[in-house]
Amino acid sequence: MRLSSKWLRTAAACVAVASSLSAAPVRALPAGVLSSDNVELVATIPDPGMIGGRIIGDTLYVTGSQGLRIYDVSRGVPVPKGALQLPHFENEDVDTNGRILLIAADHALSYPSLLYVVDVSNPSLPILTAPPLSLGDAHTASCINDCSYAWIGGYSDWIEVIDLRDPSQPRASTKFPVPGRTHDVQVDESGVAWASTSRGLFGFTTANPEKPVLVAAKPNNQSGSFKNNFILHNSLRPNALSARTDKMADSTVDRGELLLVTEENWLAVSNGLCANDGRFQTGWYHTVNGSPVVERLDDFNLSGGTLPPTLAPDRNPQPVISCSSHYLDYRDGIAAVAWYEQGVRFLDVSNPRDIRQVGYWLPPATEAWQTLFHREYVYVFDYERGLDVLKFTGSSASSESLAPHYNLASPIRAPSPQWGYACRIS
Repeated sequence: MRLSSKWLRTAAACVAVASSLSAAPVRALPAGVLSSDNVELVATIPDPGMIGGRIIGDTLYVTGSQGLRIYDVSRGVPVPKGALQLPHFENEDVDTNGRILLIAADHALSYPSLLYVVDVSNPSLPILTAPPLSLGDAHTASCINDCSYAWIGGYSDWIEVIDLRDPSQPRASTKFPVPGRTHDVQVDESGVAWASTSRGLFGFTTANPEKPVLVAAKPNNQSGSFKNNFILHNSLRPNALSARTDKMADSTVDRGELLLVTEENWLAVSNGLCANDGRFQTGWYHTVNGSPVVERLDDFNLSGGTLPPTLAPDRNPQPVISCSSHYLDYRDGIAAVAWYEQGVRFLDVSNPRDIRQVGYWLPPATEAWQTLFHREYVYVFDYERGLDVLKFTGSSASSESLAPHYNLASPIRAPSPQWGYACRIS
């Protein structure tokens, strides 16, 4: 495998950082960074173009516009193990079982799209198991039943099922309808696959991946629905195996019943505020009269700041991605949510009916796409910066922590209950 000189330089820098980490003092924040005092920068891997990641054990798999990167994260700071140069755009939600890995490449909405199936059983030498599979519509690829199948989300009102039982011969199997344009599918620990679409959130069984059964639905524009002005982007149901049938019928949000959902909407800039852009939301998966239901509990968005009118959707240049929520992770009552140009927000969801921001990480020239918790670290996949390694030292008991307000017409001002959250600076 031939690696680029840039990759080798990055690898050397990563190893140097890792070897000196234990003896290094806590560093001051880089110039221009806004951060709450309970967020600490540990290291930055300067490899722009990073989009999404997945951790299996102590191995981190990262996809980006240059292809696949694989790191050892047993010591916190990622140390490179292998790479596969596979330029594409974009694969947002890379999925793997540690043996095979899926990359959907929609090539910036051009057709046909491709599905790459990668053998990652040897992290030092990832290789394609077969030539890329040409698909009409592939934006995300999700492992179903230990990656024996893949469900493909895209821009159509169906999910395409790919048979991967023989990874050397992936084949399109069937399609099944889903209300709205499907963006992504997340499978919880209990085996329910949650499809995020332009029309709501829909849970399917995965016992037979080619013939799933709808078990829970929450369409938009109904009582208790998730707010959605563009598309529900992704979801997460933590501790799903802990849910108890006898508890799902009571009036409390018990362990395993919490749903975390993001809406993507980066076109709502004409009002000059971030208030209508994509938001983070909490939901409740429980039963009423014996039937599963989903109920929205609370939502959180960035409600301060301005954007120049020249970036309105009907003008050129087209609006930059700014105030929309994106992929997230969860640990111990805290959701770490990537927020594109607004960095990362740490949200206390221990009371899912009252979301509180308890920390933030907002570097300059940021475009945060995803976060992952691992051990005591938080990994931020940033398309502009590369990979930031953070420590979040707060807890769900922390007091509310509001980011400063960015405004085009005035300097950065102190956090306030009125503006609270940071919006982009142009």
